Amino acid sequence: MANKVWLYGRRSKLESKKESETAMDKQYIKVLAHAVDNYRGYDIAMYSDESNFFWDENISGSTLFSERPSGSLVYHGASRGDVVIAVAMDRLFRNKADGFKTIEEFAGKGITYVVLDYPELGNMSEMGRDAIETFSIYGASMYSLVCKHKRNSYIDHCKDEFIPWSHTAAMGYKIVERNGKKSFEVDLDERKLIDHIVWLHTIQGWTFKRIAVWGWTQTEFPTKEYRRMKTDRQCRWAYRARMEGYEHCKRLTNLEEFTKWYTEENMTV
Repeated sequence: MANKVWLYGRRSKLESKKESETAMDKQYIKVLAHAVDNYRGYDIAMYSDESNFFWDENISGSTLFSERPSGSLVYHGASRGDVVIAVAMDRLFRNKADGFKTIEEFAGKGITYVVLDYPELGNMSEMGRDAIETFSIYGASMYSLVCKHKRNSYIDHCKDEFIPWSHTAAMGYKIVERNGKKSFEVDLDERKLIDHIVWLHTIQGWTFKRIAVWGWTQTEFPTKEYRRMKTDRQCRWAYRARMEGYEHCKRLTNLEEFTKWYTEENMTV
């Protein structure tokens, strides 16, 4: 079986407002051309029957690569000898911890990654490659920190605590818009699912990994597409939010923020 090339692209919600609708096509054309020119004999991995581009729309670069809708497919689908191509390092990572961790995991699995803003990485020495990777990931991470500083300054003036740059709601909430103003409101459907997760873990003794496997196929508890509880980390996030109080966790709108909160303050689960 031939090795595969995985074509990946991403843009955030903020970028989608600034860029034209052709931004996806521009990234796709560049990575496809590089694959065709440099990886003849490889199969191109298919996202669907009609598309071979793994595209994350309205997804922040600080969101862990393995937790993005398309990024997770690449992360779990690529195998030894495969190649992952993106136009730039910041399309893959803006979270330095996730960047270093994922690159190390790719190397351990025998997966090559190519970013077109540093095409010479593959020909560098290990020391040179490490230096460029460090510089690139830290550069993308610093950009993310600047954005977060601006966001945190704004939140002090945001009375309803809605986080306007987030495309996801806080755990147990949904985003509603009235008269042009968005806010968080209680999501009863999602909370029913979370209550069931707590029951499975505390009463039935299920691990979060087992609950995540159940989450892939369950249809009893409908909820938001990005909150299907398909990973053990997301199930753990839901459990902690339910046990600590939804209001307490209201500003934890993505897995990166939850991971920091969980790691630093809640090591008991």
